[in-house]
Amino acid sequence: MSINKTEPGKILIYALFLSWILAFSTWIGADEVKSSQELKQYISASMNQLLLKLEAHKVDYKNDSELFYHDLNIELSKVIDFKRIALKVMGKHGRKATKAQRTQFINVFKSSLYKTYAQVLLDNNEVEISVVNATLNPRNAKKAKVNIEIKSARGSRYDVSYSLHKGKDLTYRVENIVVMGINLGLAFKDRFQQQVKINKGDIKAVIDNWRFDYAV
Repeated sequence: MSINKTEPGKILIYALFLSWILAFSTWIGADEVKSSQELKQYISASMNQLLLKLEAHKVDYKNDSELFYHDLNIELSKVIDFKRIALKVMGKHGRKATKAQRTQFINVFKSSLYKTYAQVLLDNNEVEISVVNATLNPRNAKKAKVNIEIKSARGSRYDVSYSLHKGKDLTYRVENIVVMGINLGLAFKDRFQQQVKINKGDIKAVIDNWRFDYAV
């Protein structure tokens, strides 16, 4: 499913940006969360704190986009396995690609995310974000779900759902994102497969022309 670069499309990208904020700002230890209400409060506080921090540095990022990429890379590289994500996006084509091509796509995928985030961060001045609810899975202590609502300056509302998984280090991290009913991981993978077909199996061409803002 594709989304045009209209307001909903920009909101979708903004929601993905917020998911990474959630990923590296809410290092939620199992000992810190005893209930769904505590999970909600923790995520709300962490997200608001980091958004304020990003807002405070907006002028610096406007003047120096490379500073933004540098800072973002430092934070995200701590908690996000870009290699794992990128290879999942490539799917079966990752096995056909050369080692050099896989490495190139990992770098292109990461770089395209950063460049999109920079623009979204600067453009969306009046977007409101609220944590609707957070739920610990009663049947699986390693799983949790967070629902977030994003309201645009025009009054439109968009639902975002994050799935969290508790790892071996007993921290919850984002493992999947659904925005307006769209599973972003699957959307990226479908887009890559479509581009391989369009380019008649030329994986190099797909990698060379990969653009995140057109990937969903």
